[in-house]
Amino acid sequence: MGLDGSTLRAVEDEVPSACILLDARGRITNCNQAALQVLGKEGDAVIGKPLAKLLPELDLTSTNGPGMEAGKAIGPATNERWCIRPQDSASGGREVVSDGNTNDQFATMPDRQVLDADKRFEDFVELAADWFWETDADLRYNYLSAQYQKATGLSPESRLGYRRGEFRLNGPDDGEWDSHIADLKAYRPFRDFRFAYLDATGERRIALMSGRPIFDEAGTFAGYRGVGRDITEEFNTQKQLEFLAHHDSLTGLPNRVTLKDRLEHILAIARRSGTGVAVLSVDLDDFKLVNDTLGHAAGDTVLCEGARRMTSVLREMDTVARVGGDEFTIVQANSEGWESARASASRLIAHLTETIDVGGQKVHCGASIGISLYPDDGASVDELLRHADLALYKAKASGRNSFCFFVPEMNEEASKRRLLENQLNEAQHDNSLFLEYQPQVEIETGRVVGLEALVRWMRPGHGLVSPGAFIPVAERSGLILDIDRWVLRRACAQAKAWSDAGLFSGRIAINLSAVLLSRAGIVDEIRAILEATDLSPERLEIEITESVLLIHTDSVAATLSALNEMGVCLTLDDFGTGYSSLTYLRRLPVKKVKIDQSFIRNVDKDSDDAVIARAIVSLGHSLGLCIVAEGVEHRDQWKFLRDEGCDHAQGYHFARPLSTGDCENYLRQATDNALTMPSSSGVVNLAARCWHY
Repeated sequence: MGLDGSTLRAVEDEVPSACILLDARGRITNCNQAALQVLGKEGDAVIGKPLAKLLPELDLTSTNGPGMEAGKAIGPATNERWCIRPQDSASGGREVVSDGNTNDQFATMPDRQVLDADKRFEDFVELAADWFWETDADLRYNYLSAQYQKATGLSPESRLGYRRGEFRLNGPDDGEWDSHIADLKAYRPFRDFRFAYLDATGERRIALMSGRPIFDEAGTFAGYRGVGRDITEEFNTQKQLEFLAHHDSLTGLPNRVTLKDRLEHILAIARRSGTGVAVLSVDLDDFKLVNDTLGHAAGDTVLCEGARRMTSVLREMDTVARVGGDEFTIVQANSEGWESARASASRLIAHLTETIDVGGQKVHCGASIGISLYPDDGASVDELLRHADLALYKAKASGRNSFCFFVPEMNEEASKRRLLENQLNEAQHDNSLFLEYQPQVEIETGRVVGLEALVRWMRPGHGLVSPGAFIPVAERSGLILDIDRWVLRRACAQAKAWSDAGLFSGRIAINLSAVLLSRAGIVDEIRAILEATDLSPERLEIEITESVLLIHTDSVAATLSALNEMGVCLTLDDFGTGYSSLTYLRRLPVKKVKIDQSFIRNVDKDSDDAVIARAIVSLGHSLGLCIVAEGVEHRDQWKFLRDEGCDHAQGYHFARPLSTGDCENYLRQATDNALTMPSSSGVVNLAARCWHY
């Protein structure tokens, strides 16, 4: 299909020459800005007016029109375009030329500028990113530029004779068709109408159309013309940005902003209907350990699987949102109170505790859940969310895989906890942290073979704080990393000092957190501390808890192996109370196993405890391990352990945890070869209140 001059209106304003569109009677149907300047009129004042009246010097019937070569008629041809340009100042007046309607229409133009301008029209149309279109009075396409095929893959001919609405698609990305049709029926111009279409490959794409109506010389509606462009990429990008503004990019769940909006809406409905709402704050247990040991990619896998499991066990109407890290919040409308919330929490924990396969490694995470209820626990969004978080903290403090409902007393506990965290953060700088040492002795001879370094905190204004009270706070807040490093440096330096004084030649034992042991570079850190304190690696014993073994990874195994190769002794602490298995004892370079004091407390009275202790001693020896009994408090326990062949022991029967000065006195009283067995009250009887950690 040829290029109709009338279709070029959208780009003619880019041309320096004046361009006028005439109908068969010589009336102006359109013109560009340059023509308006020549005519000295506004746009509304020239449309529909005869050109001859506006330019009296122009004789449309002459065979020698101004500026035309002799013998070339310039009589009006339907929809021909007239180019008008000022002549030079010497000749004065204006020159008007017509392109006629013949194939060699430009050959008669005396000025190359006019020829170039018209060629620019065609080039602009065919090279523009947008496509140009035109319809008849029935709104059927009668023209589409070549760019239409470049943008959509569809040939213009395949759309000619069809209305745009015949290709209408249903979906949220399709346009506001009712409003658009109303504009078309009223012959109103429209701009940026968005609609969906299928391209040549069948892919759903998005386009924008702008157009304005066409009227003939009699004022009769003749159709529409305009421009269109494909905006699929921009549309998808915008949709993605809108999604990310309201959803978590990893799990696809609503984010905190969307959660608050939905909860506000749900509460408004609940106030009107008198129904309940439950807010559940969910935290994945041990997720930080997964992230630190297996890496962020593995952590992302756990988060996505956790999100999937949560949504799978809840109602479709419930909202599950990821609000940060490993924290999720669930909102349940129409809740029937604590009973239904309890049932939901139980289902969630049951599914979240199931093993997750991460790159062939089995990961156990589990979950802790805090619950607040509307209207009992709060009436506002912020109040319910804060109370659910307080209940979550209580649930995590009570152990893994548990849930807890909010009670008002938690507000006071939270205030105390924040104060404790702030003061604990300052403890390393105000010298309120200190170490105590508990001797480990050889059961058969009573010889001191080791000292366990135990961190203590003399909290300003509160006195001595139990490790059971501040260590969990340090672990949750991340302060445990700095505390562990401080303990390592201080204990190694003290062990070296006692060694140089000839008081102590055994190992100094330090209980390091799983968080520190799982960090990259920890082996180099420990080596640097040993070098700085000039303590031999063989003199250092690191006690690892079963939380390290909970996620047994190649990186953790490599760390433990490197420490073992360095000469550091590795001891498995609190054996028998958690997740330890015989597999770990065989695969990891553990040299010692400590029987948890819960099995020693009644070993001389309870047959079950005696059987367990006897079995651990026998098992350990069969694997070539040294067995240490914790919590030995009186002679009968010691005698039982001696008779069963247990190697080492520590507890109040030998000595309580001792301050640096008291421990030095203790070591001076002892000999390297023999130590008179203490009485049941112990060699050292300290009045100070101490706790074993």
